[in-house]
Amino acid sequence: MFQSRIPALCVVLALTAPAFAATPETGVLTPASGPIVFTSGPFLSANPTPVPLLDSGPTCDDPAPACDSFELTVSLPAGYAAAHNADFVKVTTAWTDTGAGASDYDLWIYKGAVTATDGGDTPPYRGPGTTNPEIAQIVPLSDGDNVYTIKIVPYTPSGEIVTTTIELVGADSIATDPSFGLAPPPAVAGAPRYQNFVPTGVTAEASNGECNIGFNPNTFRIMFMCFGNGSVYRLTAPENRDEPLPEACQAQWEDVTPLATSGPQPVADPILFTDRVSGRTWASNLTVGPNVSYAFTDDDGASWVEAGAGGLAGADHQTIGSGPYPADFALPHPLHDNAVYFCSQALIGPAGCVRSDDGGVTWGAPTLAYDGSVCGGLHGHVRVANDGTVWLPVATCDTGTGYAISTDAGDTWSDHMVPDTLAGSGSDPSIALDDDNTAYFCYINGDGHARVAVSRDRGQTWTDDTDLGAAHGVINATFPEAWGGSSGRAACGFLGTDRQGNIESLDFPGLWYLFMAHTYDGGKTWTTVNATPNDPVQGIGGIWHSGGGNPNRNLLDFNEVTEDHLGRVLFGYDDGCVRDCAKAPLDNPQSFTAVMKVARQTGGKTLRAEHDQPEPRQPSNACLAGQRNQRAAALTWLAPDHGGAEIVNYKVYRSATPDGTPVFVGDAGAKLGYVDQGTDPNVETYYYTVTAVNAQGEGVASNRVALPVVETIDESLCVLPGLGLFTDPSGDYDTGLTGAGLPAHDLLLLQVAQPEVSDGVTTLVFSLKTASLSALPPNAAWYVSFKAPDGVMRGVRMSTDQGTARFFSYLVGESSGGLTDGRFVKAEGPIEAESHYSADGIITFVVKASDIGSSGAAGEVFSDFNAGSVQLYGAAGSGAADVMDGMPNDLVRQGRITLSANGQCAAPVPSGGTADAGRFGGALGAGGLLTLLGLLALRRRAR
Repeated sequence: MFQSRIPALCVVLALTAPAFAATPETGVLTPASGPIVFTSGPFLSANPTPVPLLDSGPTCDDPAPACDSFELTVSLPAGYAAAHNADFVKVTTAWTDTGAGASDYDLWIYKGAVTATDGGDTPPYRGPGTTNPEIAQIVPLSDGDNVYTIKIVPYTPSGEIVTTTIELVGADSIATDPSFGLAPPPAVAGAPRYQNFVPTGVTAEASNGECNIGFNPNTFRIMFMCFGNGSVYRLTAPENRDEPLPEACQAQWEDVTPLATSGPQPVADPILFTDRVSGRTWASNLTVGPNVSYAFTDDDGASWVEAGAGGLAGADHQTIGSGPYPADFALPHPLHDNAVYFCSQALIGPAGCVRSDDGGVTWGAPTLAYDGSVCGGLHGHVRVANDGTVWLPVATCDTGTGYAISTDAGDTWSDHMVPDTLAGSGSDPSIALDDDNTAYFCYINGDGHARVAVSRDRGQTWTDDTDLGAAHGVINATFPEAWGGSSGRAACGFLGTDRQGNIESLDFPGLWYLFMAHTYDGGKTWTTVNATPNDPVQGIGGIWHSGGGNPNRNLLDFNEVTEDHLGRVLFGYDDGCVRDCAKAPLDNPQSFTAVMKVARQTGGKTLRAEHDQPEPRQPSNACLAGQRNQRAAALTWLAPDHGGAEIVNYKVYRSATPDGTPVFVGDAGAKLGYVDQGTDPNVETYYYTVTAVNAQGEGVASNRVALPVVETIDESLCVLPGLGLFTDPSGDYDTGLTGAGLPAHDLLLLQVAQPEVSDGVTTLVFSLKTASLSALPPNAAWYVSFKAPDGVMRGVRMSTDQGTARFFSYLVGESSGGLTDGRFVKAEGPIEAESHYSADGIITFVVKASDIGSSGAAGEVFSDFNAGSVQLYGAAGSGAADVMDGMPNDLVRQGRITLSANGQCAAPVPSGGTADAGRFGGALGAGGLLTLLGLLALRRRAR
């Protein structure tokens, strides 16, 4: 979690040498100056200060120990910082090694003028690192003259000349697609698809980053752990619960935390790993003196063996992995076919590993994985290939990124840089290993791009280096995690954004999404998909990589990935953009949360070829829930996997008995909800199912929900179908005109709703119920009229005066006799395209408040309502009309509604009324995925 470097155990004292001055010693950076370059050295003596308090800064005494100082002035005109809030100053320090080993120079930057002998009073923008080049950023910028002191410190020099380049980097010229990540990808047969499991009944926002995930192939359960309080959760997928549910439903989350991960300080990085053969899970989150405290379980957390290991300690990016021994390695233990490895920094040098031959009960002697000569600093998660090769990816190796590798079960190691990589991304790399031992090195390059390189010979050569995010416009990425499957198959997940600039700035304008890249041909080609469309993992405000407590460090340093028993990818991560941020990420501030989630593959080609299903195919079954009151049943569902073809319709069915034949009720189109207003309050319980339809046909039925009449459900303005304004007896409509005696004119109910919206545009929905609209009369109209907040009589209307049904808002006209009861139209106005009618008799008017005399502000009042069905007669344009039925019957206006603030009244979570529907608990509503507010699927307006 924290960047650290351990000083060498032995230091050879160098001869005294004077402190060097930069050439030149000062410089002024402006928007027009171009880059500034200065040189330092040559340095002949090492300056390993400060030890151990890094924040104190380097000690630069004269004549020794040596370091170099450069005074930088950043001069910006008035208004520049506000107009270029994503700009930053980039400082790059580089050198060419001339000694036998890798030299190391540290880059320190302080705000203000700092003397040559002290470390300054303000925290640095950058401290010690192990990369070449060393790269730092100065942000945020301020107008005027701002002075900084840059210090170059020779940590382990070999007489090199060090070159530092300072440049003003602008991000405002980088265009972005405003729809980036805001829409689900189109259905493509074979392309991987994902759902997201969201916790319920647990402290969802207390995970605090750094998630680990495992899967027990024997029980089909997911084991999940993030930093936070060290809690470990057991997830049971919906189809594997005691009472199985459709895969589209949510998982069951259970807290199974061992003492070893939640005990007293000191807290280390969290780590959890599940062996793919035995199903044993190890979890660690603590160090106790020189030891690590951990636990393991063979029953998915029902019980734990609390353990500790002497000499096995390390507080930075610990990792546990397991896998086969090399073929020529004698099996050390008769009961354990897999070796277990634990690696960490700060063990016996820059990084070390230990091996257990008895399933993690006891551990052998530590060995040095890398010592800083080639690779140093932070590493990622250890992986073990089928041939027993152990891989440990390392963020910084020479001038790029690379790995340590062992072919003798961790007894000895060598470290290497992957060719043509650049260091400095701030993210640990990750290695996937397929069944043929092909290695897929997934990393974030120094330029911010997510890439992968492939080796088929244990790292001797690397080929097929690919930019994984290019097809989606991703130009900055972080937190890559990779996993391998059967021959030629692997996946790499990462967070990505389409914005360039300083990604650690709180002003960084990009949205971040989880992308999953899959290969099925050994890394020659990759298919990358957005696994969290329309739901950013991090909103505007950047992602901090550099340690400390910055608010945008909420996601910390890494995620993790694995697969289930069917070869479907499971990616564990934290969501930093929830609530208002998730609803409208371009308009609302970042939430800087860390809500633990699991992205699970639901369709497309898997990591295991034997589990692929032919596509396209019919859709899977949806996950259904609902509620019912005296007037209607409100159904909502989570969308199933579409089978590789777009879902074009959902069909709703009901029966009045548990074993009755389901009767078709209506089509919902592509919407994820349906209001059945054809219910009979005298029927005690209705039983509902829904099916999804694509070009391949109708899929299997959803789970069945049993919905009794729940008298206690209160009507709400913000829950569709809304408040009931009028009811009217059936059969009381006028049949006096020829052709007018149709049930379409028989009005029964008027309701109005103000649903919550994601774009801030207040919208009203009027639901006008008639006896039937299966036969739509010509030259007829149906309306709702009212006094708008602007004091003008207005309304919404459906008319068949032009042959087919058309919808509009309107200004209420006046008859020659002075009637303003709503039947007459003075002028037509706009209405939303979602307005429609259904054969079962419901007319739905969807209209923006701004189109009917309202600003949409909370507290504004609509009053003096009435509604009517009208038969038109006489010559076209004569305006002659008779009211067939009215609400109230005398058309005397009454009733009022007061607008609420958007989001003020959230809809109840649909859970159903009996055990048949109540098995959902409350999981369907977690994270706002599913509420009654979405029943009519108000369209998300494009920004």
